[in-house]
Amino acid sequence: MRSARFYRHYDGERYSEMHTFAAVLTLAAICAEIVQGENPWWIGWGAIALGGTGFVPTMIRTVPNARRLGMGADSVEQQSRLARAVCRDHMLSFVRMTAVFVLQLIAR
Repeated sequence: MRSARFYRHYDGERYSEMHTFAAVLTLAAICAEIVQGENPWWIGWGAIALGGTGFVPTMIRTVPNARRLGMGADSVEQQSRLARAVCRDHMLSFVRMTAVFVLQLIAR
């Protein structure tokens, strides 16, 4: 299965650290915008809500699923379920971050 081969090279620790760093920087930048008060309140708080809600599911579901998929020890059916779950999580994350991006564009 292609997904399992892709995730076999996946370094979960490095990804977790990189994702955490990017999420913290993004949320810190949004907090700085809220403190400056240059934009309507709903833009900053909406961006915090959208950006922040993606962090927890990634750490408790997506990363463990990707690690398990990379081990390739499960049946083909289970690997397929894991691959679909990881894909679904990434698509939801893309939608959330696109919404954050749109909010930031509205603020400009």
